[in-house]
Amino acid sequence: VDAVQIDPQTLHIARLREHRFDPDDGLDAIEVEMLAVAQNPDLKIARADLGVARAQAFAAGLLPDPQASLSRDFPRNGGPGNTTAFNLGATLDIGALIAASATRDAARGQLDKVRLDLLWQEWQTMTQARLLFARVRAAEELARLLTQTEALYQDRATKLQAALTRGDVTIDAVAPNQVALEDVRRQINDNDRALGKSRADLTTLLGLAPGAKLPLTGDPDVPTFNDEQLARARTALPQRRGDLLALRAGYASQEARVRQAVLAQFPVMNFGFSRARDTAGLFTNGFSIAFTLPLFNRNRGNIAIEQATRERLAVEYQARLDAAYGQIDRTTQELQLVDAQIDSTRQSVAALQSSVAKAARALGARGIDVLVYTNLQSSLLAKQGELVALRLSDAELRIALSAILGTRQFDTPSTD
Repeated sequence: VDAVQIDPQTLHIARLREHRFDPDDGLDAIEVEMLAVAQNPDLKIARADLGVARAQAFAAGLLPDPQASLSRDFPRNGGPGNTTAFNLGATLDIGALIAASATRDAARGQLDKVRLDLLWQEWQTMTQARLLFARVRAAEELARLLTQTEALYQDRATKLQAALTRGDVTIDAVAPNQVALEDVRRQINDNDRALGKSRADLTTLLGLAPGAKLPLTGDPDVPTFNDEQLARARTALPQRRGDLLALRAGYASQEARVRQAVLAQFPVMNFGFSRARDTAGLFTNGFSIAFTLPLFNRNRGNIAIEQATRERLAVEYQARLDAAYGQIDRTTQELQLVDAQIDSTRQSVAALQSSVAKAARALGARGIDVLVYTNLQSSLLAKQGELVALRLSDAELRIALSAILGTRQFDTPSTD
């Protein structure tokens, strides 16, 4: 990671251009997003596709070259007045000139579509990096809490085992703690696997070698918004989301292709001039016109194909828009539920923290035994772990909602 250099000004997303990339002090959430947009292998391929689309748009803007022909006839018999004959001509495809405007419009529309598809792919990649960053940081926090819980149960197990050896307690008092200790160790193993997977997924997304060290630091990049900001972003969705804008550009390109197909149903003309000399030395000037008679085909098949494709794009656009609105509504409802659970869990954590503090004082005054105090501690750690999981769910929902809406900046109506 230290060897990677990123120029923020080369990034298309405004908020990434405003952040300095410096991995020496660890990678914060935005630096991870910058790295994802700049280094992701799939995005590099998409940028190459954009270069192809630019070349195709350039090629579509070029006029057709005229065709020239030259022929010579050498007399093999006849009188002394015979001479070598020739025929010199030039022709031009008039049909290509007529369709040139529609061809250019179709290519430009396709270029816009590819460019907007790339922006949308960059946005999705950045969102995935943001999501994986949040999962890694949550798993690291949960690992810390589980380690504390394991130490608590292990300390209790050591003391209970000593008491069992002395005969102060029975096996019935030792077994529940041992079961709880093994359960915590299982949770630690599960969390370690989840953490390893999230780190590996993030490394792959960033285009880094497997096993590359990612010194993550700071909090996840989680958007915050109120109901008014959410409603405004929902209204602006068709003008903001890259995939919807790409579909609209594709529709405009397809409209030009329909126009191309309609123009192609008319006679395809080739116009030419010629100058010739026959074997008797007679010079002639002339012209030629060649065209297709639209009697049977009339390009009706291609017109039908292009019109059906245009209709499909319109249907796909509306379906994508309707699906986005449905996802927004569902995600918002889930977010409200999780936020309510977070508020309730925070209150429980605060109450348990107060109880643990009181129990610590009581334990010091020998008012309670160690078992009561450690039970309160384990309950607090479990509830804190529950809060970490809920906060991750909240972050995932907010990040998902931001991805669906196509914006991270809810405080202004402008797009990223």
